[in-house]
Amino acid sequence: MDAGLSRLAVLGVYLDFLVVVEVGQVVEFGVAAEEANRRGDADEQDETEQERHRTTATRVAFVVEFVAFVGFVFVFGFEFDVLAGRLAVRVEKRGAVAGTELEAVVQVYLEESEVGHVLLYAQKTDSRCGGDRDELSGDWTLWSGVVLSWNDVSRRRRKTALDCATAHGDGFVVFFTGPKRTNDMDDDRRAFLDDLLTTPSPSGYETDGQRVWVEYVSQFADDVTVDAYGNAVAVHEGSGNGPEIAFTGHADQIGYIVRDIDDDGFIRIGPIGGADRTVSKGQHVTVHGDDGDVHGVIGQTAIHLRDVGSEEYDDLEEQFVDIGATNNGEATDLVEVGDPVTVEARVRDLAGDRVAANGMDNRVGTWSAAEGLRAAVENDVDATVYAVSTVQEEVGVQGAKMVGYDLDPDAMVAVDVTHATDNPDVPGKQKGPVELGEGPVVSRGSANHPSVVSLARDAAAEADIDVQLQAAGIRTGTDADAFYTSRSGIPSLNIGIPNRYMHTPVEVISTTDLDDVAALLGSMAALAGNVDSFGVEL
Repeated sequence: MDAGLSRLAVLGVYLDFLVVVEVGQVVEFGVAAEEANRRGDADEQDETEQERHRTTATRVAFVVEFVAFVGFVFVFGFEFDVLAGRLAVRVEKRGAVAGTELEAVVQVYLEESEVGHVLLYAQKTDSRCGGDRDELSGDWTLWSGVVLSWNDVSRRRRKTALDCATAHGDGFVVFFTGPKRTNDMDDDRRAFLDDLLTTPSPSGYETDGQRVWVEYVSQFADDVTVDAYGNAVAVHEGSGNGPEIAFTGHADQIGYIVRDIDDDGFIRIGPIGGADRTVSKGQHVTVHGDDGDVHGVIGQTAIHLRDVGSEEYDDLEEQFVDIGATNNGEATDLVEVGDPVTVEARVRDLAGDRVAANGMDNRVGTWSAAEGLRAAVENDVDATVYAVSTVQEEVGVQGAKMVGYDLDPDAMVAVDVTHATDNPDVPGKQKGPVELGEGPVVSRGSANHPSVVSLARDAAAEADIDVQLQAAGIRTGTDADAFYTSRSGIPSLNIGIPNRYMHTPVEVISTTDLDDVAALLGSMAALAGNVDSFGVEL
């Protein structure tokens, strides 16, 4: 866009604001009506109350118009290319917001996210909260009681901004926001996640799940390869001037395996990976036979027939699957020793952004690796970026050992679930700092290389993503433990996705966390091009 068109565009924005100045009446109506409804006496507002709301509305409208005018002056005074969309103003909320009392909260939505004059003005304005942009860790500031905010402000930063406005300002807030980040989970990305979650992929039997992953990444990767054991690698070929970095997740899940079939047709099972014996009984399961799936249940004697109060959990080897067969012959016609068994795959949306399913560990990791690669492709980053879906992590990080040796990139990032310890029944000594919905988890210590940790934290700051920190003093318990000792040592990092109820059929994650992990990987891919070496400097 040339300078002349830029000026015309901003003039259009300014004229829009002159029209929108009538928002004073809208704000007045919205604030007064909501206050009246809260009191339950909409017909009994006194003149003083109405005048207070009218004054607040006028001040908000003035601020909106004033900011537009400043943006107009900025662009006419300097040469800026501006993509300016039409603007709309609406009342967002009245009263208690994030624990604070405000006269009004107004949101100004910008159709295009690159309205440079508004962002520039916001960053140059003094903050009454007593800090600059870096110290406040966000693109917002305070001017005369107005918070100028920018795109995807986290809950923590919104609350800080609102608290600041109440403590130091005039009691009202204007938020400037733009379109959602392009990486937010749309229908295609959610369908991909659901396909991964509903495709059984127990350790050693990952083929079906890997096919889903390969088909998806083949749409945007430059190349996709699969090794003899089924580890899948997709690549974005960089410019040749940047390093090679790999984003990985493991495709396999815990499960059971057919160990024996008794004379009555009941199937004895053993564990695949760290299967939890306390949650197995009473579950619908599927035996994945060579001739097709066979449905069954893990038997549990009725409570009426048990000595309640003195029970102990049976080992998995003592538990059995009932497929309905009446004898050994009927059962062996359907299944055989060595067939894998998985709990019924179900995906359920809970309240808000929560989703429950078995096998979140670690389909969310392979989903994130794929989306991190997609972001690298869309941004055409200089670094060569690999997305990797490994096999057999749950039985000793075996696939990671193969991939680390074969691929040998400059850095590797293993994305896996980590324990969210914010549910009520977590023992006190196991409580940690990780909460669901509070962002990706960056591990520090042991396998986690300081240079890759720094890259992740810098990338999070660049993309305005909140991250949580987690200590890993001995090991991470993820593929990173295999990567960092491959060859002569590959700088590695474990990024965690908060997960409640790990290794149960009802694992719960936040899709907001998942979106943020994908965005973080994309930001890391972009910044990696500036890294000359991940090695430790002595």
